[in-house]
Amino acid sequence: VKRGYYARLAYKQSVRRVIIAPQRGEIYDRNGKKLVYNAKVDLKFSDGKKQRKRQLKRVAPNGHLAGQVLGNIGRDGYGQMGLEQEQDVVLRGTDGWKYARYDVKNQYHPGFQEQRKEPVNGNSITTTIDGGVQEITEQMLEKGIKKVGAKAGTVIIIEPATGDILALAKLKDTTTGDT
Repeated sequence: VKRGYYARLAYKQSVRRVIIAPQRGEIYDRNGKKLVYNAKVDLKFSDGKKQRKRQLKRVAPNGHLAGQVLGNIGRDGYGQMGLEQEQDVVLRGTDGWKYARYDVKNQYHPGFQEQRKEPVNGNSITTTIDGGVQEITEQMLEKGIKKVGAKAGTVIIIEPATGDILALAKLKDTTTGDT
């Protein structure tokens, strides 16, 4: 009795569309040194509905080096500042998806023919920044600010022949408490 109705109802209750997140592209300096890359993180349940929340953690292996240039990403995985925001469409990639079957206890059950679309990973980008020059620039700017008692300072180093920006640093004196 009402076989079709109950079959559709069961399908709607047990089959879900699950988002498959792509890998975000990495950011390199002009010499191929990684400035930002993805860390491996587990997906966690975000609410009582047991839907998975995208967890993305970016790692800057050189600490705060060129931090204002590189920027950061928000909890949603979108770039918020710097190159992470400016190049977000290139770095982000495109979500994939799959339909998967779950039981009443939210346990995944393989075995039925899953439909899926694979994610398209984001592209990596290479900047004109030279990590070594950037590091020295930031160190010297910090010393210079302290030496002359300035509240802040900015340095931009440009390669004259090409116009490439080799280093860009902007710092505030953190010892005075000024903002």
